[in-house]
Amino acid sequence: MSGLSRDDVDRLAGILRVLGHPDRLRILACLLNEGCFVKDLASRLELPQSTVSQHLRVMTDRGILISVREGVKVCYYPEDSFAKDIARLVLPLCANGRGN
Repeated sequence: MSGLSRDDVDRLAGILRVLGHPDRLRILACLLNEGCFVKDLASRLELPQSTVSQHLRVMTDRGILISVREGVKVCYYPEDSFAKDIARLVLPLCANGRGN
């Protein structure tokens, strides 16, 4: 199976399930180049802060993101290399209109 172990395939499938939600993919896209706070993500994505927090929790629980406390705020960063590679691969396709 092209050098991927069963565990790698299971992990990748879990990441794909999580990133299958459009808002989660948009969140990851925002975080690819820099960490960000919940309030800033909510503003950029024009989503309620509570919605962004819920998505961040799902992505953090799956190991896609890590959270770093900075004073009273929490900053989120991408952690999983599979997830970052997936985002870098599919986001340009969406931007070019080929993701439909």
